[in-house]
Amino acid sequence: AITGGAPVFLDCRIASNRSDNIGGGVLAKESHPLFIRCRITGNTSPCGGGFYIWHDCLPTFESCEFTDNAALLSGGGIFNWKSDPVLNGCRFSGNRSPIGSAICNLSGVPSMRDTSFEADQQVKHAQADPLLKTPTDSHTP
Repeated sequence: AITGGAPVFLDCRIASNRSDNIGGGVLAKESHPLFIRCRITGNTSPCGGGFYIWHDCLPTFESCEFTDNAALLSGGGIFNWKSDPVLNGCRFSGNRSPIGSAICNLSGVPSMRDTSFEADQQVKHAQADPLLKTPTDSHTP
């Protein structure tokens, strides 16, 4: 977990991790992490399979890939709660979740530029947008 500070991650691979709670690959809270050319892949969790961005977090992702992550409830690639992530030149592919297979956003303002979404899949019979969803119900981890 990243709590506080502004760490920089360059050319990292965050793969095949699992959480029984939130943030299968990474959980970031009240911090300003920078991820450059990182690959977040094959992680699982009930919420935020690849990455869980939690409360007053301002992460920046530059040329990162979120692939084949899965969440049982919401946010296969990323779950964002009360934060404002920046994604530049990122790619989402093969992520799975009932709500927001690539990104599930709740009470935050993500900014995206040159970011692509390919083959992200909703599972079960969810009625959410598979790319970016802002649920109407509240979520408290």
